[in-house]
Amino acid sequence: MKKPPNIESTSQLLKGIGASAWFHIKKIDDEIYEIKRYSEDGSLDCRNLFYPDMKDFKITCKYNFTYISHCSECRIIQNNKTYLFKKINEN
Repeated sequence: MKKPPNIESTSQLLKGIGASAWFHIKKIDDEIYEIKRYSEDGSLDCRNLFYPDMKDFKITCKYNFTYISHCSECRIIQNNKTYLFKKINEN
């Protein structure tokens, strides 16, 4: 599937049974990341701040989004470890 031109070049496609989605992650500070989820056509589904369950995730190293990932939590595999990123609830 061709990446829509309006999403970040480093976004990754996570193929799904019903629908696929593009995911993009950006480091905000030491423990906070912004993750965006786009539909297959490039429409922004959600954009939230997340924190990982383990502190050794390195955004500069190779990683892949995996299942189950959505607007409240995302899973990323890096170096044979699965990191769970949970949405930060804003009050």
